[in-house]
Amino acid sequence: MMQVRRQALVIVALLLLVSGASALDDYACYQEIDHAACDKDVYQQDIVIHRSNGTAYNETSGGLETWHIYVGDHCQEDYDDVRFTNSSESELAYYLWPDYTNSSAKFCVRLEGADEAGTLTVWYGNSTAATTSDGDATYLLFEDYSNDLSQFNTGAKSGGKIEIDSGALKIYQNPSGAHWGGYASTKVKFTNGNGISIVFKHKKPAGYDANLRQMQSIWAVTDSATSGRNPYYYLPTTAEALIWKSPPGVSTFTESRIDISDEGTFRVNGGSWVSGITDPWGTAHPWSRVGATYNLEFLNCDYGNYPCYFDDIRVRAYSAAPPAATDFSGEQENPGPPSVGFTATPTVGLAPLTVQFNDTSLRSPTSWTWDFGDGSTSTDQNPEHTYTAAGTYSVNLTATNEYGTGYKLKPDHITVYDPVTAQFTADVTYGALPLTVRFTDASSGSPTSWAWDFGDGNTSTDQNPEHTYTSTGTYTVKLIASHPYDSDEETKDDYITVVTLQPFPGCSSNPTDPDSDGLYEDINGNGRWDFQDLVLFFQHLTWCNANQPITLFDWNSNGRCDFDDVFRLWSNGGMI
Repeated sequence: MMQVRRQALVIVALLLLVSGASALDDYACYQEIDHAACDKDVYQQDIVIHRSNGTAYNETSGGLETWHIYVGDHCQEDYDDVRFTNSSESELAYYLWPDYTNSSAKFCVRLEGADEAGTLTVWYGNSTAATTSDGDATYLLFEDYSNDLSQFNTGAKSGGKIEIDSGALKIYQNPSGAHWGGYASTKVKFTNGNGISIVFKHKKPAGYDANLRQMQSIWAVTDSATSGRNPYYYLPTTAEALIWKSPPGVSTFTESRIDISDEGTFRVNGGSWVSGITDPWGTAHPWSRVGATYNLEFLNCDYGNYPCYFDDIRVRAYSAAPPAATDFSGEQENPGPPSVGFTATPTVGLAPLTVQFNDTSLRSPTSWTWDFGDGSTSTDQNPEHTYTAAGTYSVNLTATNEYGTGYKLKPDHITVYDPVTAQFTADVTYGALPLTVRFTDASSGSPTSWAWDFGDGNTSTDQNPEHTYTSTGTYTVKLIASHPYDSDEETKDDYITVVTLQPFPGCSSNPTDPDSDGLYEDINGNGRWDFQDLVLFFQHLTWCNANQPITLFDWNSNGRCDFDDVFRLWSNGGMI
């Protein structure tokens, strides 16, 4: 059967190349899985795709049949290009489980026509495809609480409440202590006599009453209108079945599975099949107590304010004889233009950066044109290219075979950094206590982080910090500038000198530097330059040379205070 079907697929693919009419034209590879019939027309089938080489097989575990195939590196690492069709060539809905890795992924496929033996085809090898994973279209009920509670009727009794918390359903019970609480009932109804399998995650970190058997639980109810029959017990309706209750003290999310058969028996986590329900008073009831259709209701009833949580609810058809895979075709090539792909190693580093590009295109291209994004090109299949300038580069590969041309563009794929050279300046390097210094990063190589050491026990990670020295002394300053691929250090020994000033004779305040140029024009310390400053400085030149830091009053930079400095002070102050 598979060989005949494979020949038909090749013929169809060749015809579609002429008409250009298929949504799967661009998928370079496919594998066929022949399967047996099951007892459901529509069934959610689990398939695991391995991005490695191996032999396909059927796994039987926990009442399920899981099909495993191997595709090497011919599908995308994120599995965006995986698609499924059934025997009638209809594309099928699927859900990609989010815990996939670059080596394997689990899919659930909505297999239509599953009550007859047939062939499922897995398509892949399209470098431009985006995922169409859709849990709502795949399962009978799919809820991960990422958005809202629109799939549920919700309510609460006596102060309980219900909400979404960090992507999970959080249900509070009555905080006052009575056995009442919040509930969430599915809007979708399930048919009694058509089995389902419920997979869900749950936790209840605290709170449990051993006598209250339905504290965190799931009920099958004939409707979503909640009514209590007893002030101490919460019963959703007059026709209900308690099908699960949480074990106490579950502090992390645990996954459980409930199977309900067509006959109404059920089991939890692969345990024994149960044919009846025992209510809180110890009375056994058959499953038939539930009406022709029912909702699933998630609820919490407990003493005190102890919430419970549900998440990742997936309801699928239950089959007593799920379809087993009977034959695997292995990988086949779908004729068409190249499905283009490539790798680059490395993709980031220092200039000059030499990158090895390797063509991974499918459908056997015969010519290649590379555009490296820096003005350079190549027609080699697996070229090596050196980037000499820092920047971010997009790379494009165009590949051609007898059927046509394909391309793959990877935007901003290569990042090249210049080596870092640390440099810095300071707006003042000598001054009176307290001395505020503004440091400026002058490093090259586009650093992204900075580590300053000001030499007085203080540090900073700002690019251009301001620092105030509060003690006299001479300080060595160090800057380490870096980006993810390089770093450099500059140290300036004895770079900052902080000295002490004292008032000139007859003054009560220290001199100041009104214009922040490192020279102290305000001799009398009144906060401004005036004629008295000129007089004081002229009268006390000898005292200044003996008692003040000369550098702060040495306008002509000759190493002493003299009459020329008096003249320059007069000029700087705007007197001439």
